[in-house]
Amino acid sequence: RNLAAVFFRFCVSTSSTFKKDLHSFTMAHRGGSGAAPAASSSTGPTNLYSQFRDEVEIVEEEPDLSLFQIGMSHTPSYASSYAEEVSIEQHMAEVASFRDETSVHTGAEHAEEEEQITDEKSRKSRSRKSSADSPGCGARICRFLGRYKWTITFLLLVAIGVSVALSLAVNKTNEIVKFNRSSNPKSPFYVEQEKLDQNVLASLKIYLKNLYHQHSLDASVLEDSAGENAARFAMFWMASDPESNINVDDYEKRKRFVLATFYYATNMVASPYAPEPRHWRSATGWLTIISACDWRGIRCDEQGKITRISMERNRLSGALPFELAMLADSLHTLDLTSNLIWMEGDAFNIFEKLENLEYLYMDDNFLVFDQGLPPQLGTLSKLKRLRLSYNLLGGQLEGSHPILEGLTQLTHLELESNFFNGTFPGETLGRMDQLVYIYMRRNDMQYNLDWLSGGRLTNLFSLWLESQGLTGTIPNDIGLLTNLASLSLTDSRLTGTIPASLGDLTGLRRLWLYGNQLQGEIPETLENLPLLELAEFHNNSLWGDMPQGVCNNVASNAYEHMSLTSDCLNPDTVRCDDSTCCTECF
Repeated sequence: RNLAAVFFRFCVSTSSTFKKDLHSFTMAHRGGSGAAPAASSSTGPTNLYSQFRDEVEIVEEEPDLSLFQIGMSHTPSYASSYAEEVSIEQHMAEVASFRDETSVHTGAEHAEEEEQITDEKSRKSRSRKSSADSPGCGARICRFLGRYKWTITFLLLVAIGVSVALSLAVNKTNEIVKFNRSSNPKSPFYVEQEKLDQNVLASLKIYLKNLYHQHSLDASVLEDSAGENAARFAMFWMASDPESNINVDDYEKRKRFVLATFYYATNMVASPYAPEPRHWRSATGWLTIISACDWRGIRCDEQGKITRISMERNRLSGALPFELAMLADSLHTLDLTSNLIWMEGDAFNIFEKLENLEYLYMDDNFLVFDQGLPPQLGTLSKLKRLRLSYNLLGGQLEGSHPILEGLTQLTHLELESNFFNGTFPGETLGRMDQLVYIYMRRNDMQYNLDWLSGGRLTNLFSLWLESQGLTGTIPNDIGLLTNLASLSLTDSRLTGTIPASLGDLTGLRRLWLYGNQLQGEIPETLENLPLLELAEFHNNSLWGDMPQGVCNNVASNAYEHMSLTSDCLNPDTVRCDDSTCCTECF
């Protein structure tokens, strides 16, 4: 890119005399005047060149590319964009000129213009004929070439040099890619130990062993006897490029090793639940010479320390490497949502090392444990958000090893669609008054809502609990949860009536109560919910009129998924006009 920029600047900065003579020669050859064109507008080629000059020195973030695309032929389109913009600019100028010249003409003016055009065509035809018979054109070309022969020769040599350099670079890239792919088709960054500088490798291994000991980790994984593993692959990769990976400051070196280990531990690693995983979906910047803080999904603070790893929906497989403990002093967010990560048994021990973790998002993976939550999570005393829905977690929550009550800063708890059974930990949750979100639908626990009595969870914003194991009634004290905005208690076995105290939740926006055994009338107090935009009461045993205020509230809120449903097909149940009030009748 830099070589192209230099060549471009040289071409543009050619002497004014050369440009003037070239213009005169061109105009003379075309039969036009040699007068200089009018000054270009602010959007002309000169300013476009300035824009190009500024852009070629800016290293922009690469788009999301697969690993196989990184390091291969990928050149910016600045030059082509520049040519297109110049062409468009000239075209627009011609169109503007044409429009000015072809303003509305009528009668004699139009006839006169046609006559002038005919004369002009005749004159140009005669001019072309005389030019063809004259040897002057060839003589001018010869004089031009003779005058600027050294300049033209220099430009040709530069062009040849650029072509040769690009050809060599492409061949080198192809050789590297061919070597990497043939060595290990699972990773384009696999490096063979035998091809490394053994002195560099030995020195690096000493440094890494000390790093392992500082964080109470097992350094034997670096030895030859350990066989192939993610840590050794990362060590070989670092030794293959000492300038970028080793001759850097200590923390950058540590970051590059840990993240390289993370890559090798989670890229195309088979498990019982993902026997043939594919490459990461995107790995922009990973294992390249740029700073580790600029790799996709990595966030650092002002001191360059890694604070966040976000690799959601990126086809990660395998398990989390213990080397992440080397980042424990600063790492506070781990977002690995919707991947193929498989962890069970001792694999959860990594969480005992991440004492500063505040946000753990690992929903929709293959986390396997059959005795509630893995006890290692209990060491995360600073944890604020825990999302583990859609995994393979089972057993009784808060049974033999209570976890949740020790997470005193937890505000967000999401454990939906797992295999938890036994007794619901309502007593524990009822004391966690810092909770803001509770999502625990679709498990096999047996419980009622008595734990909501007393109204201690005044910070609760969203509560989703539907389950066939949910029985009993909706307590009146639910009206004390004054910050509640979203309540879902569907497809359960709730009985009794809808408490009038729901009308005290003036911030309630969404209410799902369908699929239960609720009876009685829909309380008129729900008219006191001005923000209500969705309320679904169908598949119950309710009767009476739908309060008109509920219809008005739902209709007045511009919510994309606005909904108001009830069992209004039968006139003996809820009376609600599906054309003016309910959006759907069942």
